Amino acid sequence: MSGARVLASLSGAAILLGLAGAGHAQTRADLIPLGRSAVSGAVCEAVRDYDDPVVQAQGRRGWNIHCRGWDVSLGRLYVLPTSAGETAWSQALAQRAACAEPKSETLAGLGAVSRRACHATGSNATYLSYGAKHGQTVFAAEGASQIADVLETGLRVVAGAAKPPQMADVQVSAASAEIASDFGGSAGGLARAQAAAATDPARLRAHAYVQNNEWRFDQAETDFQALAADAQSRNAPPRELGEARLNLALNISNNGRFAEADREFALADAQVARANDPVLAAEAMGYHALHLRNQGKFAEAVQAGRATLQARQQARAAAGVTDKGPTVLAVSTGEVAIGAELSHALNSRPGGGALIGRGGEVSVSDQLLVQDAQAWEVIGSSLAAQGDTAGAREALAQAGRALSASEANGALNVLLQSRVEADFADLDMAAGQPAAAADRLATSILILRARHAGTATEGGLLLQLGRAQMAAGRDDAALASFGRAFALFQSQRGSLGASADAAAPYFDLLLAKIASDPTKADDYRGRFFSAAESVVSNSTAQTVSKLAARVASGDGAITGLVRALDDTKRELRATEARIANAQTQNSYAGEAKTDLDAQLKTLQQQSDTLEAQLLAANPRYAQLVAATASLPELQKALHKDEVYLKIALLGGRGYGVLVSQAAAKPYRFDLSREQAASAVRALRAPFEAEDGLPAFDVVRAYALFQQMAGPVKSEILAAKHLIYEPDGALISLPVGALVTEDPAPLLAGLAPGKDPDYRKVAWLGARLDSSLVLSAPSFMQSRAFSPSRAKQTFLAFADPVSAKAEPRAYASVLKRSGTINGGGGANICEGTRQALLRLPELPDTADEVRKVGASFKNASGEDLLIGKAFTDDAVKTRTDLGDFKVLYFATHGLLPQPSACLPEPALVTSVGASDDSDGLLDASEILDLKLDADLVVLSACDTGGAGSEATDLTGLQGGGEALGGLTRAVIYAGGRALVVSHWSVDSAATVRLMTGLFSAPAVSEAEALQQAQLSLQQSADWSHPYFWAPFTIVGDGARAMPTAGAAGAAAH
Repeated sequence: MSGARVLASLSGAAILLGLAGAGHAQTRADLIPLGRSAVSGAVCEAVRDYDDPVVQAQGRRGWNIHCRGWDVSLGRLYVLPTSAGETAWSQALAQRAACAEPKSETLAGLGAVSRRACHATGSNATYLSYGAKHGQTVFAAEGASQIADVLETGLRVVAGAAKPPQMADVQVSAASAEIASDFGGSAGGLARAQAAAATDPARLRAHAYVQNNEWRFDQAETDFQALAADAQSRNAPPRELGEARLNLALNISNNGRFAEADREFALADAQVARANDPVLAAEAMGYHALHLRNQGKFAEAVQAGRATLQARQQARAAAGVTDKGPTVLAVSTGEVAIGAELSHALNSRPGGGALIGRGGEVSVSDQLLVQDAQAWEVIGSSLAAQGDTAGAREALAQAGRALSASEANGALNVLLQSRVEADFADLDMAAGQPAAAADRLATSILILRARHAGTATEGGLLLQLGRAQMAAGRDDAALASFGRAFALFQSQRGSLGASADAAAPYFDLLLAKIASDPTKADDYRGRFFSAAESVVSNSTAQTVSKLAARVASGDGAITGLVRALDDTKRELRATEARIANAQTQNSYAGEAKTDLDAQLKTLQQQSDTLEAQLLAANPRYAQLVAATASLPELQKALHKDEVYLKIALLGGRGYGVLVSQAAAKPYRFDLSREQAASAVRALRAPFEAEDGLPAFDVVRAYALFQQMAGPVKSEILAAKHLIYEPDGALISLPVGALVTEDPAPLLAGLAPGKDPDYRKVAWLGARLDSSLVLSAPSFMQSRAFSPSRAKQTFLAFADPVSAKAEPRAYASVLKRSGTINGGGGANICEGTRQALLRLPELPDTADEVRKVGASFKNASGEDLLIGKAFTDDAVKTRTDLGDFKVLYFATHGLLPQPSACLPEPALVTSVGASDDSDGLLDASEILDLKLDADLVVLSACDTGGAGSEATDLTGLQGGGEALGGLTRAVIYAGGRALVVSHWSVDSAATVRLMTGLFSAPAVSEAEALQQAQLSLQQSADWSHPYFWAPFTIVGDGARAMPTAGAAGAAAH
């Protein structure tokens, strides 16, 4: 066929140019690796698609292009041997995208090919198509423009002009500049483009349910918030909006924010009532029962569960089904009335054998059966919590029968089967039958792995299994189960949540093994340290998850690498789970073992390669994730005069491990998470008093030190520098304000409430310098950073102008109003905005930065942005931020809960001139800054504070546990260490501390801060810890002070 005839037959769809000559045979493989895109970082492969309408004829072949970590297909490849296939592709492409006139491009091995710039139908995302011809055969590629390099590789491979690349081989397009020009200079980021293309509510709903089932409740909550907002914006039917709000409410409850969940349930219930759908109404009652169980209201949960079962019977009657399937509703003389589900089945399915539950959809009867099982499981587990063992067993047996009767085999069914077995195991444990419990849990895990292998859900069950095995005297098996559980939690980068308390037996077992088996003690110490590093708060895990997700939705090549690595690690964990299942079933042998081992080896190699590429592309990305570090690696990184103290707080007790170059000492102490929080609140009370300055409780400060560090006190006091990794509420109390010696002699004869002579108190901060770290990996990465190459010293921002009269002020918090509402129409997020508008002004900070700046030799007035000049615009658009060694922010710092109206930590600024300015510099915006700073000072109000325990209506609580998000964002942007304040700081004391910090003769940052604090400690007027203790170094405190000069740096 001539080129002219091709054009005529395709109606201008593409110009197909002749193939220069293929160097390899055309591939017929079902899976073709396509390498890594240099532009987007996406790691892609082509998967044979036999169902594509374009290839429904002899000889035609098609592939979907899937990239790791992306939920949607990003492109297609075709081999079409006839003009009819060519026409079919052109027509399909015209449906998918609107394309411009073709241009010619030369590809190695193919010669000239046609390339067209397109925009995807619906989303308007930038899109490309390629075509080449060899004889009568057409080779075609199409897909997202951001993977043009991968599309070109795929075209060459399917045409036989090139061999498939290795998974991580970087692919480059020689025409990248021309392609960008075709789209006006930039095609945008792949994540942004595909987010626009993948806003299908059904896809988002499915993703949200997966997140929920795999215990990623924070991510599920985000997805359901988006669904609810979408449904609300479209004025969707009450059933759709009600279902979205029900799921949002339940996931808020799963995240432990019960008051907020109550409000969301009230909004959901209003939509459920409007929907007038008995099935949805019964589902809503079941969700309420789960919410009650989450709160520990077990008697109410039982009542709600039983009411749910009754409501579901009414729903069956209305739908014309029984627990056996569709049914006849009524029979009268010569007439038959049938229910809606049976009517639909008979009208839409050709044969009776296909009825109910055997198609792609779950029937109403099966849906109700699974929901029955869920209600019975809530009843059973709640009865067990109240001590009614017999009632619990009967209810769980009912749940099992309902699941057996259901023909559905979906994710929820599998999850419930697994949960019921685990609940029976809990009853066996309570009855003193740990061996039976272990068998039940092994079955539970086996069931779960069918759909949720390698997830945090499996991790929680493995912790329970380890506990049962330990109680049954099977210590080696318990160690293996516990170890597998913690590996899963680490791979998920999340919090253990409620499972954290189930980890206590593992720590106890390891301590016992260390004492009883000296030959393996080092291995057990390493395991103890690794497990302790996995214990992080929900707040920390959620903040880290959001920041990592923010990077994974960016526009650079690192985005694709991040997604590919995460997806590969998930596959790796799932493969490990399949191997574990095979071992349990005694089928891990022969060809099956060979195949699984090969898969595992390949995935591990791919994971290692991608991780190395990611860290090479951006070494700071690791600060955003909970990477792992071994005990020997940490010991190698420590200096000889340093000790590293890790504290992990669980529900009933705490654990610690002190690490030095030469030794590691794990231990247990009697201080629970709640007890620690109570002690911290009491110790911080004087710093937050509105009238006067109450005495600091030195007795309590000594007791807290003895409780959590008593077993390693001598080792700590023998060191010169303490690297401190606290947990929970302990983050918001500076470790230097703890007391190392009994203060009773100082208090003898002193009236209650009177101040002792603080100059004579044995402060830990007077004995040694210290720094706070977020994790061992983040500390080690900070230590590895090279010094700043910036030429200028000091840039400061201070005294934001009040925004009370500015309608744009804090407008970003209102973006969440679509899904976070109060009862009666009250807008909670508007309440947050009003709370921000009431923040006090900070005029003293202007004088503060001037005085601190004067302590730098080369600082100038132009390097102080004060008042109106200090805007979020000014920070984000300034191109010379990387020219300064020290950045100083003197403003309000906000550390809210990640799920509140203000979901990220932020710094308050003045409102700028642009429409986008709103007076907040949040963590996501900080991620995009380009810094090269040795030290970033956050001399703000409460950047490391305690916050409140409960979520209030504004969401402006949170406190010290959210500090990690702000710190990680700053380090990712190019900071090396931070100085943060733990409470609203006295301005005069701040000036003395900060000028002392930057003028101290000390070599290291931590030592310089300690010297500045000591000068205030020894002054009668400033010796109260309110004045000298608010600031902490976050990061590697042994780094050289930016003002130490070359000689100091060399000495360090």
